[in-house]
Amino acid sequence: MPSDSAGSDVFDEPSLWRVEASRALGISGDELIAAISPGPAFPAALRSLTSTLSADAQMIVDLGAGAGGASEWVRQATNASVYAIEPADGARRAAARAFPHLMIIAGRADRVPLRDDIADAVMISGVVSLVADVGSVVAEVERITRRGGQIAIADLFSGGTHSWSAGPNIFRTVEDVVRTMERHGFHDASIGLGDPDPDPAWAEAAESVDKWIDSHCRDRRGYVEWKHDQDHLRRQMESGDLIGGCVVATLSAPSR
Repeated sequence: MPSDSAGSDVFDEPSLWRVEASRALGISGDELIAAISPGPAFPAALRSLTSTLSADAQMIVDLGAGAGGASEWVRQATNASVYAIEPADGARRAAARAFPHLMIIAGRADRVPLRDDIADAVMISGVVSLVADVGSVVAEVERITRRGGQIAIADLFSGGTHSWSAGPNIFRTVEDVVRTMERHGFHDASIGLGDPDPDPAWAEAAESVDKWIDSHCRDRRGYVEWKHDQDHLRRQMESGDLIGGCVVATLSAPSR
């Protein structure tokens, strides 16, 4: 999610629509994660992300958690306490309805309501491409992460040699993101690039919810913006100019 209120029509009410659709369609279990928080390469991308996190991480913070699907998957996969930080009220309400075991907190990615040095790991999925100042977000991650803790950024990156913008997105090169991490004390980056194929059942759940929203929410506030954002991102992905990936680094320098 963005760290401010921009684009709330795209990310807020549609989160509640996804919960409504999932209940109407009887979606549950793992497929509910894909239905509520769809990712084009889920669950393989989530497995890749968690495989690089320390096995002894007890507290994981998910910044810009949206409707909580990725947070819930990580909670189940790691048995860690996962704090889902999200600015949009509708997305938080959707997360609470869909995933009652999550700890959901109102907050921005660059202004997290947690104390210093508290997190073993911080994950940021699909957020870096939506914020203008990624440095302020990574600085906040540095503040809340204990020394030796990790940052994991999963997103779409520029497939070329330069970062570029399209609509609300800023697609940065992996190199630009790594340099920002290093400026804030995160080193020894592990990089995984390339979009694995989604699990057919997860893909079907996400697609069925999108179709339900198209059929039942056309007259609702925010639908046009939501649909435009869906089409915009799909075009960018199909262009071949983007590449999915995950970058994980460790806080090896003093945090202050």
